[in-house]
Amino acid sequence: MLISRLSERDSLQQFHGGRPIRNIILVCDVDGVIRNSTEADADSQIIKLIHDLVATQHVDVAFISGTPVSQNPSLETWRRGNHTLDKAVGKYFSKELEDNKVTIYGALGGQRMTKEGFDITVQYPPVIMFELGKLLLHAFLEDVKDIGTSQQIKYTENLKILIDELELQNKHQISTVTANEFSEVVFKIHSQLDSNFRLVSYGAFVESQTSNPPWNAARSLEWIKKQLNCPDLLISKFPEEQKQLAMGLAHRGKDGFNFLMISKTNKSHTIKKHLQEKLLLYPDALIVTIGDTQVDFPMHQHAHLSYHVGQEEVWKNHSLPHCILVQDKIGRDRQHVNGTHYVLNSLKNNIGKPLADWNIPLKDNQSNALLGENNL
Repeated sequence: MLISRLSERDSLQQFHGGRPIRNIILVCDVDGVIRNSTEADADSQIIKLIHDLVATQHVDVAFISGTPVSQNPSLETWRRGNHTLDKAVGKYFSKELEDNKVTIYGALGGQRMTKEGFDITVQYPPVIMFELGKLLLHAFLEDVKDIGTSQQIKYTENLKILIDELELQNKHQISTVTANEFSEVVFKIHSQLDSNFRLVSYGAFVESQTSNPPWNAARSLEWIKKQLNCPDLLISKFPEEQKQLAMGLAHRGKDGFNFLMISKTNKSHTIKKHLQEKLLLYPDALIVTIGDTQVDFPMHQHAHLSYHVGQEEVWKNHSLPHCILVQDKIGRDRQHVNGTHYVLNSLKNNIGKPLADWNIPLKDNQSNALLGENNL
């Protein structure tokens, strides 16, 4: 079932003249959209559908994720990110990557996959990454003070002092690896507060990962918002667009975790540039995006048609009229990979047809008939 805010006057108006949709530029998030777990490969059905779409010669595909393209597998778990894009996605599209029909962006666009590995397009200096890492540690302690036990709250007092005393020893270390100076604090967090805590540096951003339950990161987010412009911090000198905050919920296997990130870039910046390049090749293309968290809405702004396969509450908090909520037949949200199957099948079945035949719902005229018998 599709829930829409679209009206006839919205972003699809230019496609209502009856001409067939010949070309599509598709942009997909990865975690929760083409794979259900951050430790998994892309879903096999989605891989096949993407191959089928690209084989038409009329669909260009990009994947963009906060997950890095590649990372040193020998890093300790606490400073290692998700199952990387080269292994989870790239290995299935080597020919399409070479033919420039599939593009893979990691670290929110701070990395772009190449045949040889990846190019770094955006990154913070190491001293900034270190400062942001300290902020994220303090932010987690705020969450503990908000909802932790009395024993946990007491434990944060000494941790706070220890974090304040941390200094970066190697000012020239690479920004894509979390500084080892954080190890003592993280090990103490593991022993008393959260055995799954991670602090991961990607160059373009740094993020903390905390178990959910018990933590929710809401207090952490509110606290860190107030800190980023403190004049004694180096990050305060950066423009607002280079210190962006985002949080969300993801899954590692069956276990949920919160992510809280501070980023120098976002999906909007990366995808805007990507689309400018692709529209030179396909000026009449329909731009479609698929995502599942609030981090995806900046990229949705650049699409003609967007699909949200995550929580309804997140969709309601963003008023993009061209973003459609995907639910199952009985109105359940959080469809994730199943929702992406639904959307990709729709694109496969409808490319080459006029938009009027796509059965896209308009506001106050919702539809669950996008795919006929293949509906969710």
